Amino acid sequence: MIAAGEFIVRYQKHILIGLGVIALIFLFRLVQARSYLSRTPYGLEREVALGRQNSALAILSLLVIVSLIVYLMQSLILPQIVGPPVTATPTLAPTVTPSPVASGTGIVVDSSGCDNPAATLTAPQSGDRIAGSFEVRGTADIPNLAFYKFEISGAGTSGEWLSLGVGTSPVVNDVLGRFDSGARESGEYAFRLVVLDNAGNGPPPCVVVVTLLSTAP
Repeated sequence: MIAAGEFIVRYQKHILIGLGVIALIFLFRLVQARSYLSRTPYGLEREVALGRQNSALAILSLLVIVSLIVYLMQSLILPQIVGPPVTATPTLAPTVTPSPVASGTGIVVDSSGCDNPAATLTAPQSGDRIAGSFEVRGTADIPNLAFYKFEISGAGTSGEWLSLGVGTSPVVNDVLGRFDSGARESGEYAFRLVVLDNAGNGPPPCVVVVTLLSTAP
């Protein structure tokens, strides 16, 4: 869901433009078919024109449905992935206060991107230990914001960047989203915030090193 949402948000304009072009083509075909129907009295020719009209109507209806899905994904569904702040503490994944880890971390990252006040993390910070449900906080407020996401990479992800959450609305020194570390393999991870605009560009990501503590049995 998150990957599909990122694709739709990043290429939303291109998708809608493509749908609009296709809609214009089939609208033109619909007008042609209706015009031909009004002029021809012959049964067989009317059947052909009626078939073209119905096909154009079916395609136009499908395009409306697809456009609605794109709108719902961008405006309603994706914000629910991040969700509003909650006050209840999960029973099996309690929220804990991060504390510094010991020195000598095995992961080295470039945290210079965190110096950008428009795309930075305030929680977690480098050296934090995270167990259970965790609230990610910071700022994602660049011009023409398309979306932001926070990801981890480490031994538990085979070196790949794994997306934990995504948002589409600007956030200034507030909650960016949540994730549950309980299902992740314990260990050190690079944690980063990526913020992109409508053109797919963005500042260097804010990257910190954290330790995830699994609560899985």
